[in-house]
Amino acid sequence: MRKEKFKIKCPKRIQFGDPMYFEDYKNEPERLKKLVVDYKPKPEFKAGVVLTEMEYPEFLV
Repeated sequence: MRKEKFKIKCPKRIQFGDPMYFEDYKNEPERLKKLVVDYKPKPEFKAGVVLTEMEYPEFLV
């Protein structure tokens, strides 16, 4: 198993929601606003990405 860590530039804005909402309600901003969480992190917020390689025996041939 391999694990890699990366530091990334802190995003100015993070939106949480089902990707379908962004497509289905793009012309209805008020409805989209109720379905999606829009978060603006503080400047001291640190962001990173961890990629972990794992084996799943049920997918091995």
